[in-house]
Amino acid sequence: MSTDRSQLATLAAARRPIQWPTDVVFVDLETTGLDERTHGLTEIAVIRTDSNLIARPEGTIHLRVDVAASALVCDWSREHTAWGQLGAAAWVASGSKPITTALEIVGRLLDGAALAAQHLPFEARWLERLYKDAPAETSGREWILSRRWQRYAIDTRQLAAPLLAQRRVESTNLRSLCDFVGVDLSKHHDALCDARACHQIARRLLGGVSYARQG
Repeated sequence: MSTDRSQLATLAAARRPIQWPTDVVFVDLETTGLDERTHGLTEIAVIRTDSNLIARPEGTIHLRVDVAASALVCDWSREHTAWGQLGAAAWVASGSKPITTALEIVGRLLDGAALAAQHLPFEARWLERLYKDAPAETSGREWILSRRWQRYAIDTRQLAAPLLAQRRVESTNLRSLCDFVGVDLSKHHDALCDARACHQIARRLLGGVSYARQG
């Protein structure tokens, strides 16, 4: 099925600035399997945006799991803007942080923001499992476990459902949507690549929508 580029161009021309009621955090987790009870986390990437879905300064982080050390390691070959929250010098010196410390850092980006993902139920289950096991004082823990982030959550599969119904896309999976909106997915299943792709899909699909704030 070919992308209707003319319709996409018309939509782009008609876009208005996005105004979401809250900050939004785009999340992607890579895992060894689908079951959060029996499988393990391998990567997590987080991109926090403002209510216009513009990435915030110091709002991007990508961590990978060092299974042997039971730690999350910052991949310094990638772009990170969350320097202040990371404590960059300490990470460079030690090479890793305990998972509880890393969840504290990630939690500061999650706290108070709506969650967004390509497959939100999956990402949310994993975050709930991780934060349920974290110390009670961990930043973002209460926010994730209370599920208050759900009110304005974004699932790009649901955003794209009308496109599927209109047969403008073959699927609402990440690759199909990236092809439709013209987003690079050359590093699919890299957490930061997928989080950025989800962010760009949401910006394009919501670009012509003025979100009505709920009472």
